[in-house]
Amino acid sequence: MKKFSIVTFSYFALLSSLSFTHEDRVQFTEISFNERSEKLEIMHRISVHDIEHYFGLHFDNNIFVFESEDDQRQATETLLNHFDLHFLCNSSCNQEMIFVGSEIDRGYFWVYQETTLPKSYRGISITNNIFMDLWEDQVNMLNIEILDFFDTYMLTQNRQSVSVLMEN
Repeated sequence: MKKFSIVTFSYFALLSSLSFTHEDRVQFTEISFNERSEKLEIMHRISVHDIEHYFGLHFDNNIFVFESEDDQRQATETLLNHFDLHFLCNSSCNQEMIFVGSEIDRGYFWVYQETTLPKSYRGISITNNIFMDLWEDQVNMLNIEILDFFDTYMLTQNRQSVSVLMEN
């Protein structure tokens, strides 16, 4: 009986792992302040499978981010066109977002950005609607850790942006 349950468990574990080869429809963005560099670092993580499926369905363009730097550049541009961060200030203080680089690691495509944290700001406003123009059930998780502020937000079709007030 024990042998049967191990085989059955293995079968269902295999089936569930195969189901994960389809799109995740979850994208993660981490925004954190690096005290050493005094920069605000933005890290985006997207499933390679989701990117390739998105381009195939949305643009009728098959890209394979593992195979080509041009495809990686196109995926990066698409991501960055769907992400926006602005500082909330009493006067103009929006900083330029600098593209740092990208890499592929364990089936995920990572894109890195950074910016300078303004001297005086009241908070930030973030829009992240990557893939939401194609998949209604897309979820974009957003983790923010800036100095003493830490929170996590789930962005969906109904809530594609968030404004956060914080003390600095």
